[in-house]
Amino acid sequence: MHPPRFRIQFLLVTATAVWLGGLTFYALVVVPIATDVVGASDQGLITQRVTAVLNVTAIASLALLGWDLVVRHRRGLWVTWLTMVACQAVLFLLHRTLGGMLAGGLEAEADHGRFYQWHRFYLIVTAVQWTMGIAHVWQLIPTDD
Repeated sequence: MHPPRFRIQFLLVTATAVWLGGLTFYALVVVPIATDVVGASDQGLITQRVTAVLNVTAIASLALLGWDLVVRHRRGLWVTWLTMVACQAVLFLLHRTLGGMLAGGLEAEADHGRFYQWHRFYLIVTAVQWTMGIAHVWQLIPTDD
């Protein structure tokens, strides 16, 4: 027996809202405040821990969205979903790389430059993933026509 459709839809929407909403709030509110309070270097240690949690919420949401694609035969959403999954794979690798740089310390100016170059790429991948997430959710909204 399958669970009622509205419960699955609620779980799908809630998981995606927690992930994309959390990411949006973190980027727009938490990061700037943390940078002001503790400085850019120490803020990186906070970011490292928070993005680990965001990565887990992304996996949960992407799994549910993928399930929705297969079960409900939503062919038009494969591009956005596959792009988000690919971005997430890259983000896991970049998170590990950046975490290793932070653990090793950013003593020299070259270390800072290399870190911020990889971090900039991390931000770009995150922005692409977020954009695809918003586009994906937009396509899930039923229309009247």
